[in-house]
Amino acid sequence: MTVAILQTDARVQAITESVGILRMVKLFGWESKMMKRVEDRRAEELNWLWKIKVRCQSLHPSGKSSHFSYAPRRTGLPYKLSGM
Repeated sequence: MTVAILQTDARVQAITESVGILRMVKLFGWESKMMKRVEDRRAEELNWLWKIKVRCQSLHPSGKSSHFSYAPRRTGLPYKLSGM
């Protein structure tokens, strides 16, 4: 999951940088270069998110994420693994 977060961070950083130098981008006509840079970062981010989703679905073929169910019980401990 950290790789996807790093990819998202890289994309946000590229957008922030583009906004920060917007005057220069417009002055020198770098709009297409900056857009390509952001699109490339977004493509990398989506690639990692897709890989994570496929990996999670291969672990849980039903497509549902599993979690511990904390139903009331005498011991108060989680006692079963169920899907949402």
